[in-house]
This record gives sequence, C-alpha cells and structure tokens, in this order.
Amino acid sequence: MSRIKHLLAAAAISVPLFSLAQAAAVPPIVSAASLGKTATVTSLIAKGADPDVRQADGRTALMLAADAGHFETVRALMVGGASRDLKDPSGRTAFDYAFEKKHTDIIALLRDAS
Repeated sequence: MSRIKHLLAAAAISVPLFSLAQAAAVPPIVSAASLGKTATVTSLIAKGADPDVRQADGRTALMLAADAGHFETVRALMVGGASRDLKDPSGRTAFDYAFEKKHTDIIALLRDAS
C-alpha cells in the first residue's frame, strides 16, 4: 500500500484509497451514480457499461441514485437503458428508494417512465 501512496504522490493525484475488495464490489457506474456524477454515468454508458449492473449487496446504480436524490443521474440512467423494475434482495425497486426518502421529482420520473 505504501508503494501505491508513493506513486500517487509522485503523480500529484489525489484519490481516496480503499481496499481492492471494496473496489471490486462497487462497479464504477454504481459509484458514480451514488455520488450524482451524471456526466461520468453518461460517459460510462456510452462506453458500454451495463446500467443495470449490481454492486455486491444487490443494489443497482438507479437504486442508489434514486435513494440519494440525484434526479439528473436517475434520468441519465433511464435514458441509458437502466431498468426501473429491478429489485434488490429485500424486494425494493428504485421507486421504493425514492419514495422512502420523499424525492417527489424522482418518484414522478420513475412512475411516469414508459
């Protein structure tokens, strides 16, 4: 790990360090969606990322974006082909996550999507 820190410092790159297991458990599109990084999500989809890929706990990018209230990211995922009908292991959909947090704009977007 110290070699990685040294290489990052030498390159003047500032990124959070986390375990390889954690990195493997969270696909880049899921991570970007959870942070509301809409441009990154759009770019990843354009490059072939699966918008419905799940992280280790079974949640999708759409579920995490809906839970966090990232409206534009939710819209980008839906335009990119993300399914609003997928369920996490407890049976919740992206709509359920938005509903639990009272994100009314996202609730309407998910409800009205065809």
